[in-house]
Amino acid sequence: MTMTTGKFARCLASAALGSALLMTAAGASASPSITNLDGTFDPFGGFDWSKAGNAITSGAIVNGGTVTSTFWANAIAINDTSSTPFTTPNLFPNNASGTYEYTTLATITETVSCGGAIGDPCGTSATFTATGGSWTIYYDTSPNSNLVTGSGITDGTKLIAGDVTSGGGTFILSGTGGGGFFNYNGTVTFTDTSFINPALLGTNAFSTLQFGSDTTSWTHPTSQPGPNGTTAPLGNVLAFQADANQAFTPTTTVPEPGTLALLAAAILGVGFVRRRSK
Repeated sequence: MTMTTGKFARCLASAALGSALLMTAAGASASPSITNLDGTFDPFGGFDWSKAGNAITSGAIVNGGTVTSTFWANAIAINDTSSTPFTTPNLFPNNASGTYEYTTLATITETVSCGGAIGDPCGTSATFTATGGSWTIYYDTSPNSNLVTGSGITDGTKLIAGDVTSGGGTFILSGTGGGGFFNYNGTVTFTDTSFINPALLGTNAFSTLQFGSDTTSWTHPTSQPGPNGTTAPLGNVLAFQADANQAFTPTTTVPEPGTLALLAAAILGVGFVRRRSK
């Protein structure tokens, strides 16, 4: 039976609506959840790392030089996707008798830029551009991290890990102190989905930096984290107080319930128009 122009237009419009809703459903991100000894929290967005965290930089800070920066901290909060902290009464170190903790260790390779010829010392200010690196976050149900000695940072269960893909920062010395920031973007190459589900795709970390007289409630580290909870000598490094936050994006995309309902209605609408057109 021949379809009239009006009926064909209605059918085409319904089909287009169904297709558009299907595309919307396919692009809707699933909210990851995180599980610990306090329960399961959804939607998981990231961590607020301790303001007493550490960043150390080794290598000559000269124009065009290459340095390696290492950052470690423990988490003082678990955030939702709007950066609002969940209620986690048993999180160490907020609770000195807490039953679990999250710790992180990141190593970033950076290129230094400042005024003057290549190889000239940077003086009072420098810009750092990340060229690579890696990061890992640990979940430990026997909390024992010590930010000053670096012990207990890497002895938990590997929870999330990945690579640094871009980022950087600036730093300015001023008298006996100084301040600046660093950030890095990265991919997630590992997620322990028994604790975080679905798996994560990417990350962004941002931290302020303070040096010398500009630090607050911070103790200069005496050593740095080594493998399996051990420590290693600091060596010839510059040490900074680092107060960081880290956010994540999920990897799995699934239709949300509301979108599925609209999609079902659109598909039914297409079927209704087709039946009316016969």
